[in-house]
Amino acid sequence: MNQMRERLEGVLRVAGWQACLLIMAAVLPGVAAADEDAFTVTIADGVVTVLHEYAEYNCCMDYAEYAVAVADQVIEIVETEVTTAPCYCHCFFDLTVAIADVPPGDYTLHFRWLDLGDIEMSEVALAVTVPDAGQGDEAVVASTEMSECYWEMTAVPEPGDEGPEDDSPVAATWSVLKATYR
Repeated sequence: MNQMRERLEGVLRVAGWQACLLIMAAVLPGVAAADEDAFTVTIADGVVTVLHEYAEYNCCMDYAEYAVAVADQVIEIVETEVTTAPCYCHCFFDLTVAIADVPPGDYTLHFRWLDLGDIEMSEVALAVTVPDAGQGDEAVVASTEMSECYWEMTAVPEPGDEGPEDDSPVAATWSVLKATYR
């Protein structure tokens, strides 16, 4: 039994958050869908707003930073996680960035981010049309928003850590992990 437990602990430590996501998907309805990043683009008054749903980053992320470039009918946005004191878990967030003063025209919007699921930079490309609303011609980040963490994916705990004891999705997932080890 100890060999099986050690093997399972090793697999879970290597797989990390992926193992937790699989367990959560089996226990909690709807969590599997949260593994897919989703994007919504809205345009009003020369402001291009991008909502990045299910963005997976460290649970203790401070904020998301955005680099923006507009040239040759291309809008390029690179989203970067900023975390000063990382935790041993990943969470899903909804992140929004608003880019003001995008010149009128037809664009291909390239949105890039570090996909922690694949451990590589990912990209979506979307066609957008920005109407003339009297905006300026120098695109700038006007605002950003970040939701609270949801669907926390807790990694295997340190020895002696009993895990959450409430009714949250994390506690339900934690119960499955504890039962697996017994």
